[in-house]
Amino acid sequence: MNKIFYKKLKTHLLEIYVIFIYIALTLLMTYPLIFKLNFYLTGDTSAGVWSFWWIKYSIFNKTNIFYTNHLYHPIGLDLSLFPLSYFNIISSLPLQFFFNEIVTHNIMVLFSFVMSGFGTFLLVKYLTKDTKAAFISGVIFAFSPFRFGHLMGHLSIISTEWIPFFVLYLIKTIKEKNLKNAVFAGAFFSLSALSEWHYLLFLSIFSSVMLLYYFKTEKKLILNINFLKKITLFSLVFLLITFPFFLPLINGALSNPQATRPLETTIITSADLFAFFIPSELHPLFGGFVSGINNMFIANLQERNVFLGYIPIILSVYSLFKVEKIKTKFWILFSVIFFILSLGPLLHVFGRFLFPSPMKIGDFTDYIGLNLSQTAHDLLNNFIAIPLPYIALHKFIPLLRTPSRFTILVILSVSVLSGYSMAKIFKKQNNLIFLLILFLILFEFLAIPLKLEEIHVPSFYSQMADDEEDYAILEVPVDFTPIYYGNSSDEILENPDYMLLQTYHNKRLLTGSFTRKQPNATYFIDTTPLLLEMRNPQPIKKVVYDRLISKVISSNPEASDIFKKYLESLLEEIDYKLIDNTPSQKDIQKLKNNNVKFIIIHKYYLDQENYQKINNILRNLIDEPLYENEELIVYEI
Repeated sequence: MNKIFYKKLKTHLLEIYVIFIYIALTLLMTYPLIFKLNFYLTGDTSAGVWSFWWIKYSIFNKTNIFYTNHLYHPIGLDLSLFPLSYFNIISSLPLQFFFNEIVTHNIMVLFSFVMSGFGTFLLVKYLTKDTKAAFISGVIFAFSPFRFGHLMGHLSIISTEWIPFFVLYLIKTIKEKNLKNAVFAGAFFSLSALSEWHYLLFLSIFSSVMLLYYFKTEKKLILNINFLKKITLFSLVFLLITFPFFLPLINGALSNPQATRPLETTIITSADLFAFFIPSELHPLFGGFVSGINNMFIANLQERNVFLGYIPIILSVYSLFKVEKIKTKFWILFSVIFFILSLGPLLHVFGRFLFPSPMKIGDFTDYIGLNLSQTAHDLLNNFIAIPLPYIALHKFIPLLRTPSRFTILVILSVSVLSGYSMAKIFKKQNNLIFLLILFLILFEFLAIPLKLEEIHVPSFYSQMADDEEDYAILEVPVDFTPIYYGNSSDEILENPDYMLLQTYHNKRLLTGSFTRKQPNATYFIDTTPLLLEMRNPQPIKKVVYDRLISKVISSNPEASDIFKKYLESLLEEIDYKLIDNTPSQKDIQKLKNNNVKFIIIHKYYLDQENYQKINNILRNLIDEPLYENEELIVYEI
């Protein structure tokens, strides 16, 4: 009895020790975040920080957490499809009693690194029985460039910490008789889903493949009454935890056509074949040398950052030849499956995915019922591409929007394969080899210093925060117009500080940021000439040309005429919306009737021409501004 007790105590002490080492490495690899917790990470961070504030606000004010009219006032916004990372939000509530939303957000970021590493450590230790190999496997998963790419604004995507825990207990559920493993597997599956809904879909595919694998190789583990009990228990735990959150998501997906993305639009969010082998452009030493190559990849920085690391790749290849096949074939299969899925619908090779062809593939896609857009049809009628299995997967699961994110399961598979290799190597080598491998992996995964910005709160916003009156404000420029890729909205352009600043002043906004367009939300702006005049169209055009023409067309020059025609039609649509009736006093009265108190012009976000135009309109309609300094002009309605 005492021997068992001391053995468990020794194991738990080791695990605590490992967690502390992962904490130290996290602080090193995310430098200088620990010294600047009140700074926010550059990118799309505002949505994550805002979600922390909103849930706390809605709970204390007893409002529906899945709907807000603090954005897109007075129409409001359905939040069922908003990237609310429920695990992070709920976990953040106690922290928000002591820290502001930005500090809380950064603490959750640090937590995700530590627990991603620790979860992978437990998984690989269970599989290999080697502590040192398991520790380095945790480093590979936790500090992969994929996670650092999404660190710039995608808290939900970097919340990978529960994935290895789920995989561990799924394997235990299959292999061991104890029913509690099914409970833990269901709980960690739920936590992964509540961290990021993409991971619900990814892990469902992962689990299905795993069950098919064991059905093929070891049927007796699957075809028995005890396993049926475990699967039932697993399902009950999952439904019990996730149902309150999952139901609004289903309703939102069914009611909002923008919940899904047309197949052809996933081309720009697919991983490039060679992106897995090119170091991250975030690396402090290599970044400058490889930035030109990385810029050839069509996806943005967050989605193209899928470098696996040379040491993990070498270790994985080593496992193919030096580790028993019975141990590795399972993980080789998974790495291949998810590697192919991450490449998206068409193979990309340094950004190129189209080649001239005499065949009419577009007509064939119509014949088999794919129903692509006219642009995609024209492209496939004139060019040949290498289609990939993601096309079939998207047909059955159109909610999948970003193929490159399958990379996270490639990284997990590579971490496990590397663990098997290291377990074999460490049997014959001393600690110097362990330290060398650890150092080399940490070095090639470096992304320091992280890009951080301190939020600047103008003094006028502090005055609004002290004002307990409930009203709305209009931030200018009103850059909410979406950039379309196919028939879907990929992103909305506005100054991200608007939503961050709302967490300070608590007033309603007429705009917002949402990656899945809801046409009704912008109805108020679309029908108010004054608000239409306050857009700043130049950044919209710049992003369209910079992101699409320079990426897609330069990589596929033969298709430039089709792409340019398509993009010109988009720009004409945007310009058409900008031409509307002349603003009048009716617009001012309309704003007043809807409880809009201030119009705030941000001078730094407008070019001189648009600034003068908007300021002159407001001076004619409202007269003198209430407040003005070097950065703001405020008009009171």
